[in-house]
Amino acid sequence: MTFFKNNKFLIFLLAVIVSGYIVYNYYPQYLDFLLKPTQREIYKRTLKNTPGDLLKFNELEQLALSDSILVNNTHFEYIQTNDSLPFAAGYLLDIALGKTAQIAIASNVPWILEAYDTSNKLLQEAVIQNDTLKLDLRFNKSQTVKIVVQARLHENSQAALIMELSPKFEFPLSGKGNASIQSFWGASRGGGSRSHEGNDIFAPKGHPAVAAVNGIVSSVRNRGLGGKQVWLRDDDTGYSLYYAHLDDWNVKENQRVKRGDTLGFVGNTGNARTTPPHLHFGIYTSSGAIDPKPFIWKMDKATSFSIPGVVSKLQTFGKSANLRLQPSSDGQVLKLLSENVTVTVLGTLSQWYHVRTQDGITGYLHRSVVK
Repeated sequence: MTFFKNNKFLIFLLAVIVSGYIVYNYYPQYLDFLLKPTQREIYKRTLKNTPGDLLKFNELEQLALSDSILVNNTHFEYIQTNDSLPFAAGYLLDIALGKTAQIAIASNVPWILEAYDTSNKLLQEAVIQNDTLKLDLRFNKSQTVKIVVQARLHENSQAALIMELSPKFEFPLSGKGNASIQSFWGASRGGGSRSHEGNDIFAPKGHPAVAAVNGIVSSVRNRGLGGKQVWLRDDDTGYSLYYAHLDDWNVKENQRVKRGDTLGFVGNTGNARTTPPHLHFGIYTSSGAIDPKPFIWKMDKATSFSIPGVVSKLQTFGKSANLRLQPSSDGQVLKLLSENVTVTVLGTLSQWYHVRTQDGITGYLHRSVVK
């Protein structure tokens, strides 16, 4: 009895440790508010009583992390999973400075969708929005990410996988697009004495020039080569956006504006007085000017297509079949497959199959070389 009276704190501490151990190992859901586990970790809990399934799921995860196929533009793919061939794949996605990436899975069953860096460190996991699993990736630098898509075991489903790259900024002329940009970064200026530090976007005189970002108007002035100008500081990146050759302004210094607000109107003031009306649009960082094109260049959107039924296995035919890194005839050849090689189908694109070979190499085969 004396021992218990003299060691109350130690006994209390021991009870806390034992209770914590029991909760952590047997009732981890009670600690979710504190530990914030990923969807992958939560799903793995359900497999603890079936160690064979847990091992298989972990092996599929590592297989997806080792994939190296490339996605450089809009990507739409039908993927499929079933009890005998659970889906797992990784996609390398290059997100240039000025771009954002949106990845989504539309399916009637839960999937796991994650973004990792090139050292396989988890950057972000998808969230559910309107019954669709979505990743929205935004970086203030060029970033290569690995998108890992994995099905839960014992599911039978098809899903639409969509990857889209989008410009980070609003297009700076209302209602205009890529075709209006007629002079790009680096073009010769002043008889070769300097290079163009921006994009020239052409439109009729008086056409609205709009805020490409949310921010503060840091300067409104009329001087030098740019003539009538507006400088806008971006809230997110801290970059300064430069609108030059304006015919007139619609804002004043220190005014807060939102994306799409009218800053001024297209003109040909400054050294543009002998050229057709246009907006010179530039972006300046603490290190100087950068190319604005990736920040405003609109990308093609994904479109669906019809697929010739669900296929789990295919065979190559003909003398050889090129397994490519990308779904394109220009894609790097990963391996030359001989005739009658069996491959597992992971997904279907418009004219391509996303496949995995028996030795674990993932790539794309054109429909013309399989049966």
